Amino acid sequence: MEQTYWNGFAAGQWMDEINVRDFIQKNYVPYEGDGAFLASATPRTKALMKKLEALFALERQFDGVLDIDTATVCTVAGFAPGYLDKDNELIVGLQTNRPLKRGVNPFGGIRMVRQACEAYGYSLNITDIDASYTLGSLAQQRREILRRLDEDGILHDNQSLPLPPLTQRIAVVSASTAAGYGDFCHHLQHNPYHFRFSVQLFPAVMQGQYVEESILSALQQIADEADKWDVVVIIRGGGAVADLACFDTYHLAAAVAQFPLPVIVGIGHERDETVLDYVAHKFVKTPTAAADFIIGNQTAQLNAIDRFSARIHDAATLALRNRQDKLRNVSARMPLAVLKYTFRCNHRLQLMSRALSAGASSALVNAAHDADRLSQRLHTAVPLMLERRRHSLDLLAQKVAQNDPIRILRQGYSITTVRGKVVTDAAQIQPGDKIHTRLAQGEIVSECQEKKTTTSE
Repeated sequence: MEQTYWNGFAAGQWMDEINVRDFIQKNYVPYEGDGAFLASATPRTKALMKKLEALFALERQFDGVLDIDTATVCTVAGFAPGYLDKDNELIVGLQTNRPLKRGVNPFGGIRMVRQACEAYGYSLNITDIDASYTLGSLAQQRREILRRLDEDGILHDNQSLPLPPLTQRIAVVSASTAAGYGDFCHHLQHNPYHFRFSVQLFPAVMQGQYVEESILSALQQIADEADKWDVVVIIRGGGAVADLACFDTYHLAAAVAQFPLPVIVGIGHERDETVLDYVAHKFVKTPTAAADFIIGNQTAQLNAIDRFSARIHDAATLALRNRQDKLRNVSARMPLAVLKYTFRCNHRLQLMSRALSAGASSALVNAAHDADRLSQRLHTAVPLMLERRRHSLDLLAQKVAQNDPIRILRQGYSITTVRGKVVTDAAQIQPGDKIHTRLAQGEIVSECQEKKTTTSE
């Protein structure tokens, strides 16, 4: 009986025996193309990958282990299905019941498993975390808070907010007498680029049992007038680890994570770490570093404006140069046109003169009259034609001057771009888009709140 499922493959030993090597050698054809045949990831896959990458980052922050199930032996059927996003997952690919939760398999030796768990602050004898291990109680507290924030889906909310292009209006949460606040203001005021900033302090207790309540109150005051500020900066100088523990609370971290403005955190020294560092839009290690970050953002925007202005200048210069070249070409053709016209007239006169010499005297007289009239017309036509050419040149020069981009901008017009493209229709802009408006002097960057379209009848 013929084996039809072999059709299309080169024959070999694999037809008579199980010989994978022979089958591959006989039928393998190297692929020398690129990856163009591959389909890109779907929005659902990208959303799942974003959540998984956030968990990977959180896992790295805790030395490579986010969680361990110390009460369940790891088997194929040892755990319920685990999901990153149950509504968007087609395949359940997680072994344990929670993403990145490690399972334990004691069959290779219980002592090794116990030591591995203890290295990350876990114990096989209990189902909860033993804070007496290497992570310490404070580190364990931070980890639990971060895990809770991630489960609530708010861990990265503040980080997703766009940073305003010009961060000039700054609300600061700090103690009024703190040295860190003074360093922050001094650094902003004496920046090398002479940027001007508007800074207002919202005083708060930055040490002791009332830190959480005080900072939450200050944040609420800022939120009540959020349209007045570009960013919020929470700063405090360094101190003992126990002194900074007051910043490791769930309610304070949740407030920062969900705050409507980007929050910059500069608490402590290089060695210090708080939960707020992980939920803020940007965290730096010192108050001075927070000022440097804001100044750096301003510098980046200034450089972008300079580059855009240079592009406009280059485009306007090129357009003007092209107009000038066309004008010079027209001017160069004018003398040649006059010469050609004069030559044709002279040729006609010569032909008429020859005809007159062979004709009768009456014809000669008539021809002479015709020649006089033609000569008069020639003398009249040439200046008229030259005047018309001059008038055309003047009109062309006026058009060039009227179309000068710089002149148009000085008349009150502007050039509006979105994502580097010139906007001619409101349909090109969506609410929330950043709009760059080029004026005769400077540039305005704004955000679209609402758009209105009109239809021409």
